[in-house]
Formats: sequence, structure tokens, C-alpha cells
Amino acid sequence: MTKVSALTVAVAATTISITASADAPDWQQFSVSQLNDRIMAATKAINAREYAEACSELRILPQDVDSRQPQLTYNIWFLLGQCHAGLGLFEEARDYFIKVVDADPTAARPRLDLAMVQQYLGDYDAANDQYDYLLDVAELDEPVHDKVEEIYDQRPDALKYYFEAGFGIINDSNVNYGPDAEVLTIYGTDLALNSQSRPISSSGSKLDLNLSAEKLLSRYARVSAGLSIEQISYSEDSGFDSRMVDLHAAYRHKLWSGEYMIQPRYVDVSLGSESLFNVMALEGAYAWLQTNNLRLTGTGSYKNYSYSIDSDRNTSEMGLQFLTNYRMNSKLLLNSRLGYSQGSAAVDAYSYSDMLLALGFDYALMPNLLLTVNFETSQTAYSGTLEAFDTTRSDTRTRFSSELSYNLQGLGSWGKRFTVDLGMRNYTNSSNVALYENSRNQTWVTLRATL
Repeated sequence: MTKVSALTVAVAATTISITASADAPDWQQFSVSQLNDRIMAATKAINAREYAEACSELRILPQDVDSRQPQLTYNIWFLLGQCHAGLGLFEEARDYFIKVVDADPTAARPRLDLAMVQQYLGDYDAANDQYDYLLDVAELDEPVHDKVEEIYDQRPDALKYYFEAGFGIINDSNVNYGPDAEVLTIYGTDLALNSQSRPISSSGSKLDLNLSAEKLLSRYARVSAGLSIEQISYSEDSGFDSRMVDLHAAYRHKLWSGEYMIQPRYVDVSLGSESLFNVMALEGAYAWLQTNNLRLTGTGSYKNYSYSIDSDRNTSEMGLQFLTNYRMNSKLLLNSRLGYSQGSAAVDAYSYSDMLLALGFDYALMPNLLLTVNFETSQTAYSGTLEAFDTTRSDTRTRFSSELSYNLQGLGSWGKRFTVDLGMRNYTNSSNVALYENSRNQTWVTLRATL
């Protein structure tokens, strides 16, 4: 909206408010022809989206019910509701629509407009009452009934959910996280590693399943929940098959110029046929828009890692992160993360502090082809001495990933979205202890469907 048009609306709204406080004119002051002319002029102004002019035309007409022509009064109220809604004065519009519905319960269009205004104001239960009346009680023509049903199905507070499945093939250069070194020095003795301790490469299948749902509670609050499962099965090394189950829920609420979130989370990671570890987490975040293109987010988290076969590694972690998302243009989205975490384990050798830096971008190469690139590096310093190596471990980890996602637009009629994803990931861990120095490369092709 330009400054001039915004000023016009503000002046018009002030004029309307002042006129409303004056004594309402009497029906006898207008002839039927004059009434019809003003109502027609207001209707044309609303159709032309000249809402201030329409309200001005209608406000000088009588507001009380004329017992001789009650429907004429209902029409005036209905048009006043429409012009106020057009000006963004939704509470005033709601009051006018309620007057029409109370006076003429069989009128379908005022009920529909009332429902939509109540939706905008966040009074979803009241809006749904109007939809229920229209669909269950009102005698609507079939095309009108179908249109109301369509609007009802698309209402903001409807439970929204989607199911996504992906299946593909994957190649992995180091399924067992074997060390790069061929010889390790333990207690001053050089020990040669056998082939099973060295990196093992394998190929297999990759299955991803994601189910999520979201419910709008009000104009300011919403809840969501999700379940994600990732399964990798190797053709010749089933002992290294992995599965991750991620169950999470979140409550979000608008606050000041942004939104805060509280999210409990449970993750279970399995290796082979047994659970390796699970994570219980509670995360909090606050996100706000600095400009239309810049989004800043601060997060805090508590995580508890519980290992099935080695309780000495059980760890409680506290972490902070700061995230930035910046849209350069319609094709390019930049993102970054800066984080710090502190982990306290049952044994000091597994306690740590970690600094994280991540950078990435999404770039639309074509309308149906998206390139995603991410780079992440972290520095982890452990607290206690590793007894066998007589040193305190220090690691530097890097992760680089890229993925091309091609939207198969021709299959859109079968579901919401179908894509072919081609990706690669490189992981490297440098350490002062050779046992923990390793590198891993993964490449995959996945067909993904969102239903």
C-alpha cells in the first residue's frame, strides 16, 4: 500500500467513526429511489475495491430496521460489513455480519462472510459454527454447497498433514567408521589393524519415511508433530545396517515481532539389529524477521544421550546455536549456524566442549531444479585422558554435502510432489588419536514422493 492510499484509508476510517457517533438519519428523509441509488453506488464501489467510498455512502443511510422494508436494512448491514472488511476493520465487519445473521438466519452469504472474518480474527470455533450451519442446516444449491465445502476444507485451522516417502540406492565408503591409520600405537606398542577394523565399503538401499501434522490453535499459536524414519540396508554387510527413528512435537507462539518454539524430541539409532543409543531432548527457540529477507533464530537445547552397550558414554549436553537465513533473491537462499555445546559424560574421557560453524545455500538452477550445498566444521575438545593412549583427545570434524533435487512436474496429478534427488556427503574426522581418524563418502539417488 502506498503512503497516499494508506492516508486515504486512515482518513476514511476516522470519518466513518465520527459519522457513527452522530444521530442516525430517519427513514423518512429518503425516498425509495434515493435509497436504491446509494445502495447501488456502494455496491459498485465495493466491487471496484473502493471500500472507503462505499462505507461513506452507506453510513448516511438509516441503521435501524424499517418494519416496512426490513430486507433493505439487512442489505445495508451486509454491505457495511463488506466495506469494513475491505478496509481491514475486521471487528466492525464481524459486528455487522452478526446483525444480518441474527436478523435473517437463512441468509447464506452473510454467514460465509462472517465465518471468513472470524477466521481472520482467530475465532476458529465461531467460524466453524457458521460452516457447520451452512453445510448441515442451510438449504443451499449444489454448486454453492460445493463451494462452501471447498472453503471449509481449506480453513486455516484445519488439521494439515502430509506423508513423504523416499526410496533409492546408496554407496558408502566406510560403513564401519574404520580408522584411516593402518597401525595404532597403544601403551607404546604398534598394533597392525586387520581388514575388519579398516574401512569397509558397501552398497545398499535407502528408505526414508516422514509423517507430519500441524494444527492452528489461534492467530498466534500452533502445534505440530512429526515422525521420521531412515533405514539403510547394505547388501553384503547387514551387521552395519542402520536405522534412525525421530519422533518430535512442537508448540509455537507469536511473541513481539517473532515467534518462540518449545520442542520435545526422542531419537533412537540402531546398528544392525540392536539399538545403539537414544536421545531425549528438549529444545527452545526464538525466531524473528529483521527484514522481509532476513530471518534470525536463537536456540537452546538439553539432550541426554543413552548408550545401550557402554553406559560410560552416557552424556548430558547443553547447547546454544544462532542461525541466519537470508534470501538474496528469488533463486538464492543463504544460511549459517554458529553453535556451542558442553557435554558431561559418566566418564571424563567422554565429556567434551564443541564449537560449530556451518554455512550453506539453496539455489534454484531452474524452476524445477534445486541445488542444496552445506558445509559444517566443528572443533571438539574432550576433558579426560584416554587411558590406553595417555593423552586427551581433540577432534576436528568436517562435513560437506550437496544435493540436486529435480521436480517431476508431470506426475503432480498423482500426489503433491515427486522428485528425484541425487546427493553426496563427505565426512572427515581429524584427531590427535589415530584410532578416531577416519573419513567417509556417501552417494545416493532417491525417488521421493509427497502425498
